[in-house]
Amino acid sequence: MARATACACCARATCATQTLDEIAFDRSACGAAARGDVEALREALARRPASADEDGTTTNASGYTPLHHAARRGCARCVKACLELGCDARATTRAGRGTALHKACAGGRGEACAALLEGGSDAEARDADGENALHKACASGELACVRAVFAHVGMGGRWERMNAARDRRGRAPRDAAATEAIRAFIDERSTAVDERDAALVIHTY
Repeated sequence: MARATACACCARATCATQTLDEIAFDRSACGAAARGDVEALREALARRPASADEDGTTTNASGYTPLHHAARRGCARCVKACLELGCDARATTRAGRGTALHKACAGGRGEACAALLEGGSDAEARDADGENALHKACASGELACVRAVFAHVGMGGRWERMNAARDRRGRAPRDAAATEAIRAFIDERSTAVDERDAALVIHTY
C-alpha cells in the first residue's frame, strides 16, 4: 500500500535485478524525493543529515541532491521538507550546473517553483546553457511557472534583467516560449515597463 504522504503519481518500479546503486538510491533521501514520499524523505534526512548534499548513489558524482529530485517530481511538500532539513537551494549539478529551480521550471512544476523561490533559490542563476529560471519556465510551456517567477521577482530591475538575458544560443526567455499565452504574458509585462518608464520621463520634465 502506498504511503499516505506520497504525491499522487506513479510509484517507481522495482526490479529483481537491481544494481547496488539502484538499491542504494531507492533507500536514500534522493529516492524518497524522486518518489514524492515526504515521510520517507524526512526520515532519511533526519537519519543522515549529510545526505542533503548527496545524490543517493555509491559514487555521489552527479551533484544531484534530494532537492533536485523533489523539484523534478514537482512535489512542493518534498521541496519544503528538503529546504527545512538542510538542502542547499543553490546547489548545482556537476554536468549542467542546473539548480533545483532550473529542474522545476524545465518540468513545468509551478507549485515546486513557487516553493523553491520562497525558500531562497536564485531565479537569475544560469546553467551551463546560459539559461535562467525564466528561460526554463518559458520553454516548459507552463504559464504557472512563468507566473511563479514573475510573482517572486516583481516588476522591477530583476524582471527586466531576466527578460533581457541571452542564453548561449542568443535567445531571450521570450524566444524560448513554447506557447502564445507565455509570449503574451511576457509582452504585457514589457509594455507595462515601457509605460512606467515613459511616465517617469514625463514626470521628470
